[in-house]
Amino acid sequence: MEPEKGVSALEVAAKAISNMKLGRIDDETTANIGVINGGRATNIVMDKLDMKAEARSHDPQKLEDEVAHIEKCFEDAIAERKLDDEDLPRLEVNRKDDYKAVQMSRG
Repeated sequence: MEPEKGVSALEVAAKAISNMKLGRIDDETTANIGVINGGRATNIVMDKLDMKAEARSHDPQKLEDEVAHIEKCFEDAIAERKLDDEDLPRLEVNRKDDYKAVQMSRG
């Protein structure tokens, strides 16, 4: 009934994503957002959004830095839209480390 009082998960995510370094970060590091799902109807404020992102690097510290950068972009966007009387919006991160960095020498 009062959409101006809601917080759009899509709006928060868009703000966060617009501040991210994505694609090729450097010669060892890449980051990408590949999947975004959310919403239940066209006439409501999107209250939840699920996103899948990936960061890769041959350097473990650069990987940690990129993951921290992505999370900070979300935290900053959330802080801008925080409602005084509620614990919304909020971020939930489910991190999965698939592979450890491997460097091989030629020779």
